[in-house]
Amino acid sequence: MSKIVELFCRLIPRIIPANVYLLAVNLMTMKKVPAEIRREHYFNNRKVWRRMYEKKWSELDFSKSDNVIQQSEEAITKDSGKEVEDKKERFIKAWQVYLSFIEEKDKKEESKWRKEKEKKQSSEEIVESNYEAYNDISEDNYKSFEEAYLIINETLMDNKDKFYIERQSELKDLLYGIQNDSLSQKYISGRKLTASDNACEVIAVYNASLDAFGFHGLSSLDDFVTDLNMFEGKGIVKSGYFGTSGMELYRYFKNVYKAIGHRVGKLTGRKINKKNLDRFEKEYKTYIMMSYNDARDVREMVHTICISKIEGGFKAHNDYEGSRESKTLYEAVFGYNEYLSKPIMVIGIEEYEYI
Repeated sequence: MSKIVELFCRLIPRIIPANVYLLAVNLMTMKKVPAEIRREHYFNNRKVWRRMYEKKWSELDFSKSDNVIQQSEEAITKDSGKEVEDKKERFIKAWQVYLSFIEEKDKKEESKWRKEKEKKQSSEEIVESNYEAYNDISEDNYKSFEEAYLIINETLMDNKDKFYIERQSELKDLLYGIQNDSLSQKYISGRKLTASDNACEVIAVYNASLDAFGFHGLSSLDDFVTDLNMFEGKGIVKSGYFGTSGMELYRYFKNVYKAIGHRVGKLTGRKINKKNLDRFEKEYKTYIMMSYNDARDVREMVHTICISKIEGGFKAHNDYEGSRESKTLYEAVFGYNEYLSKPIMVIGIEEYEYI
């Protein structure tokens, strides 16, 4: 029996068309994570996520500035060094102001939500009531928050490339999905599901949005937790044990772009060939690829990544290969996992042009 199962697993990537796979996975998204659990995850994930990107502050480049006065080369070097340190100190102070404000707001939101939860109010009423958390903040505190926000964003905007998610394994404290006793024991030794297990599709959406829409500092960073929450409500597969539906990713971008008059394209299965990928290379700026990790065995599972255009080629994000770079889109797609993979779907996303 085990040999039959093994043979079947080896045949699946070869005999099941991509459209059939995508449809089957999509049918397993009918059960979404309950609203109360999603809210619990949201509050947990916001706290964890802030601490995670806070660790990146040591990597930021504070050297860009418009305040260097033209002097001798020695004086410029000295003044620039002092300016960098001053800017860094200013940033850290602003971050503490921002963090204090936003965590106090979250604390009030969570407290209101828990009280309302006890009264068994509807999820719609919960969302509306959370907005009230802004109402009792003093004008001076809000002004300090706004000033801090601007200071932080000034530096973040110069450091966009540091905020792609490249290592999914680091997301072990972010919750995504709900525990299922039988599946939990079989796949993850009975522990809770986390984004490090199953969120590659959501990571791809976040990275692609950052690339296609542009980076907007703190608001862009916060989108990842919002995306996790959104796909838990629509798109998560089998309670999260099999990630997120590729079709939901496509629908998400399709709906967003329909509203702003931009294009999104999709290739599946045999349509993913050199001719079509060369066309996609010209028509779109950002790509999401879903692929079998190993075309010879489905037990190696499926992975989804974002591919962005860079100078001279293309760069994969969160690809388990160290952000592999390729000269063409075709090479980026078929070269994944040392050419052992088999692509299931490629989504092309047009660059958003701000008016």
